[in-house]
Amino acid sequence: MNNLITVKEAANILGVSPKTVRRWENEGRISSLRTVGGHRRFAVTDLLQFKEMDSLVVGYARVCRENHTEVLIEQVQALKTYCLKGESKYEIIEDISNGITYDRQGVRRLINLICSYRVRCLVIPHTQSLGRFCHDLIFMLCSIFKVQVVILNESDELAEEDMIGDIQEILNTLKVSLLGLQNPENQYLIQHLEAMFKL
Repeated sequence: MNNLITVKEAANILGVSPKTVRRWENEGRISSLRTVGGHRRFAVTDLLQFKEMDSLVVGYARVCRENHTEVLIEQVQALKTYCLKGESKYEIIEDISNGITYDRQGVRRLINLICSYRVRCLVIPHTQSLGRFCHDLIFMLCSIFKVQVVILNESDELAEEDMIGDIQEILNTLKVSLLGLQNPENQYLIQHLEAMFKL
């Protein structure tokens, strides 16, 4: 029994709560031995092996518009090619959305996986794939949860196109907000915003 550890110690290794460790043991996902008093004890080697097998390599791909689906397909293919080099389980997450909002189905899925200690490595096509105002948050979470980040392409070409889409989205949001206000000076601002859209 000297080489075995407690539920709390096992939870620390796996990065989950003791309650989750107990549930996984009850479900048969991880094995344990019982002391004379009936307490669970876990072998560190078994836990590390389980953690390795249970973790994912996650690829995240995003384009800002529906008419960029060909680019999205290319991104997904590049991510799959990278993920298939290893022997780990992988999942590819896709989003079609501007880069200024956090409220994307794919980003919510990614954050949930990271915060559940399910992700070992995050692979993205380029830095801005996660979004202009979202990538700092994701990178911070990856640092906290010890997730490796792999960026396949540092090219600015896609980032520049993404930035144009983000600026248009910001201008559109501003225009819609101004339309709801009664101040006559807003008409002057709206005209300028409309002129910017035509550039």
